[in-house]
Amino acid sequence: MDIAFFLYEEPGNFSTMYTSGLTMMPNSEVPIGKALDILCRRPDVDIDRIAMFGISFGGYLVARAAIFDKRIKALIPNSPLTNIHKMLISVFPSFIFKLPDWLLNFIKKYLMSYSDVATLDLLLWEGGTKTLKDGINILKAYSIEGLESKITCPTLALAGEGEGEEFVKQAKDFIGNISSQEKTHRIFTNEEGAGSHCQVDNHRLMNEVVITWLNKLWKLN
Repeated sequence: MDIAFFLYEEPGNFSTMYTSGLTMMPNSEVPIGKALDILCRRPDVDIDRIAMFGISFGGYLVARAAIFDKRIKALIPNSPLTNIHKMLISVFPSFIFKLPDWLLNFIKKYLMSYSDVATLDLLLWEGGTKTLKDGINILKAYSIEGLESKITCPTLALAGEGEGEEFVKQAKDFIGNISSQEKTHRIFTNEEGAGSHCQVDNHRLMNEVVITWLNKLWKLN
């Protein structure tokens, strides 16, 4: 089995932020389309076997791209997020989003865990915003609800049961709403040691599931 990988970083990822100052874009089909333009010009690429794998926020980005760009012949979102705004407000206590900035800064400094502070700061930085209110508002544009049926390529949707109720709900809604004839939904469990977000606790198992699915789909052996 011979699989080649083409690594791509979206606007808002670290390298694009540092080198070009490109912040996040909800219409991911535009930058991903540019990457596919380059990929499809390569003579060593089988354009009928281009699979796109998106991790974490990338689960939304690749799903959005597959709605508009049919050069994507197989889709693997992990997790398949359909509404980033709903996902984020489900992770944090609702009162946080109603606080004035000065009080939020106090809570961040003295009461919040390092990981929660890092998540909020990363959101603001990647979105090109200064305040939490602005950061939350821009995420309202990051939704593919009502558009999922336009996805027709074979799809493997991954999620972990430990990610939280909203993550699992969006994953189930996504797989139920797409029009793909070949679609598989896999929720990794805590019992098998892979229930965390993007299976960070068991990448080996996640990789095995992905490669096995691609091998079955395209008969790569």
